[in-house]
Amino acid sequence: QIIDKKEEFLLELIDEVLPGIFPQVFPYSEQFSWLNAEDYLLPNQADLLAQKAKLEDDYKNKISKIDKEIEDNHTKYKFLHNLIHETDDLLVKSVKLYLEWLGFQNVIDMDETKPTVKEEDIQISLENGLLIIEVKGIGGTSQNSDCSQINTIKFRRAEQRRSFDVFALYIVNHQRYLPPKSRNNPPFSDQQIKDAINEKRGLLTTYDLFKLYDNIEAGFVTKEDARTALLQYGLVTFKPSDADYLGFPQEIHHKGTVAILNINNTSLYKGVKIIVCNDGVYSEIEILEIQMDSQTVDIAEKGEIGIKFNHSISRRSELWIARKS
Repeated sequence: QIIDKKEEFLLELIDEVLPGIFPQVFPYSEQFSWLNAEDYLLPNQADLLAQKAKLEDDYKNKISKIDKEIEDNHTKYKFLHNLIHETDDLLVKSVKLYLEWLGFQNVIDMDETKPTVKEEDIQISLENGLLIIEVKGIGGTSQNSDCSQINTIKFRRAEQRRSFDVFALYIVNHQRYLPPKSRNNPPFSDQQIKDAINEKRGLLTTYDLFKLYDNIEAGFVTKEDARTALLQYGLVTFKPSDADYLGFPQEIHHKGTVAILNINNTSLYKGVKIIVCNDGVYSEIEILEIQMDSQTVDIAEKGEIGIKFNHSISRRSELWIARKS
């Protein structure tokens, strides 16, 4: 038999006939949706539905609250993201905000106070002089002229002050279109670093500032030591505070949990905290066991030793011993 109204036939078949024959295939059929009406609710159904509705409302309110906190947190710390992707005025303002968080007083954005004078971007008055900073955000790495531009301004400020108490720092957000870990770090050539040392000026990346934030918050570096480090000549680095340098492991074994070190006049024993630096990010591990000449010892102060840690390290991990251990 030929069905003339095929569309109506199929709709009736799917909506009314098949759900009754194969209910498992049509779990969402609304053929008997009237059973959910208030007049036909099962015992306890109304209370359970009310509880469900309340839970859904509570969930939505909590999600909304967290979303607001996420938004506020992003606004508060956006300057840290700006450090590693912005350029021009927004980058300068973010560096200024960071330096104020670091504890510097009298941080001046020179583009705001003297917009027609295109010299240094930031000035900071210090107890022992003046710090001037050039800030750049670039798609590649710095040319020699970029690195040394601040030097000319340094001598100009020294002449104005009639004093050689002017510190100069070049801060760059290099290769800013790439994720920071994929960039050339540090982006300065050996010659650029040597020139900076000879000319008594500093070189620094905004990515190093970004990493420094967490190192300070975690207690590895004090803000005071970080401020002092910004006055270094050559490549600026931030060493852990209250710690002595141990060096790099000579060998590592057992998936990085055992390292061979050569120490000299350094007292190491079980329980001592060791600070690990991996590409400028600090973490802390603990000594579980020390061996000398294949024998477990309570303490070691000199010579080649094997150390077992509670976490793994790499051959490129830089090790420090916390003085407060």
